[in-house]
Amino acid sequence: MLGVQLKLVGLRLIIGMSGMQSIMPSNDDHDAPLVSTNRWEKPRIGGLKCNVDVAFFVSAGRTATGACFRNNSGEFTAGLTQCHQLTLLTEEGETWTLLQAMNEAKSR
Repeated sequence: MLGVQLKLVGLRLIIGMSGMQSIMPSNDDHDAPLVSTNRWEKPRIGGLKCNVDVAFFVSAGRTATGACFRNNSGEFTAGLTQCHQLTLLTEEGETWTLLQAMNEAKSR
């Protein structure tokens, strides 16, 4: 059951990202930071929420990825970080990190 839920979350993220590109302003020039007004909402009791993030070091040809899991009290329960010897697109990096987070959740 957890595997199916994780696959659905991943699919929603990928679909959402493809739609977001047409409505989100481009930040290719990196002059203005994107500001998010979203607030963290706790998961149901017994559930976990996962946040993924990616950092790009283009001149070094590296991508760093990370994920953290929090319970319904907001407490950190698990996390992962990775460094890759390649530069990914933003969507690729976020999707790759989500896949790694889903695999981590599935293995626990």
